Amino acid sequence: MTATTTGRIAPTSPTQGNAHQLLTDAINSASMARYYTRRGNLPAAARKARQHLAALRALSKLEGGAA
Repeated sequence: MTATTTGRIAPTSPTQGNAHQLLTDAINSASMARYYTRRGNLPAAARKARQHLAALRALSKLEGGAA
């Protein structure tokens, strides 16, 4: 029997510990969410919006925020 992949993509998590990279991830995710929304691809837009929020939360934690 051969193993098969299901085609499901693992969610990406923002880079831990680097404020510049977290900010870049947040900006890129927000931009891509807007792009996908304008194209009508709402599942992709929702995925990118969640990535955006995760990057903002990680950035807030890194900077000592209450998130």
